[in-house]
Amino acid sequence: MKSIIFVLVFSVSVASCEYNGPKDAFVLANGISLYNDNSGKFEWLESLNIGDKLQVLGPNKTYGTGDSERLYDKVTDSVGKVGWVQDNLIAKGASLAAVQGDKTFLYSAPQDIKVTDRVLPRGTVLGIFPAKENSAFVKIMAYDPSRDRIYRDMYIKTSDLTQNAQDIQAAITLRVLKDTKSKEAWKALLMSSANLVSSPVFGQDFQQLLNNVQPVTTPQATTATGSYHVIQDSSVYDSPDMMNGKTVAQVTKGSQVQVDQESQDSYTINGVQGKWFHLVQPAGWVFGSTLQAVK
Repeated sequence: MKSIIFVLVFSVSVASCEYNGPKDAFVLANGISLYNDNSGKFEWLESLNIGDKLQVLGPNKTYGTGDSERLYDKVTDSVGKVGWVQDNLIAKGASLAAVQGDKTFLYSAPQDIKVTDRVLPRGTVLGIFPAKENSAFVKIMAYDPSRDRIYRDMYIKTSDLTQNAQDIQAAITLRVLKDTKSKEAWKALLMSSANLVSSPVFGQDFQQLLNNVQPVTTPQATTATGSYHVIQDSSVYDSPDMMNGKTVAQVTKGSQVQVDQESQDSYTINGVQGKWFHLVQPAGWVFGSTLQAVK
């Protein structure tokens, strides 16, 4: 979910009763906006991350008209900044959990026969509430960024979730990594989260990412002269390392290149195993999955 910085003028309906609802809330979507209400104008303050804990300060307000009408809650963040956030993107009075299965079904009621065709992907962070009718289920509130869809008042089996604190932090970090566009910021976040390899559920996800970004020393190489077709567009690197190597050129699908070296060992990058090849022109390294030998 992208944050948009803007100023909006809305009609406002304010509840006059004293607020007695849940005081704690968690952010369910990454990058949602916290706004300042400046005499009826909503001004952007900051972006909030998934999993951020908020304190709800009072009753919600209705902003907007027609299709743009939304409920907003007055909240304070972890550093005391006060603002307004969209009501259906925070889970008030909930605990956090993360989906641990690859394909987890939602239920319309806490009964096996009430299964729906709606699913949440692995790693989804969601707010959960006890289902008094059946302890094998919990009521959930969740945002699925892959479908840009909000789920509330649905149920999920407790066996499909992890409430382990490290698993939840790992799931949050994986979501933020997916949304991080800067290569440098992505790597910095990943390396600072290396301890999450010990997450019981998501540790292997982090290990795979770390394996892909660990600096690769210049491999033991052997002479491997030959012609190769480029079967997909690819960057050419000054060293055999996609994350840390510097891009020095590009090769395009359909072109033909000459190779003068190949690594003795194979490497696994993004789930694909192959060797690194050194090109004569443009001079540099490409990963083997982008090449096919000319027969």
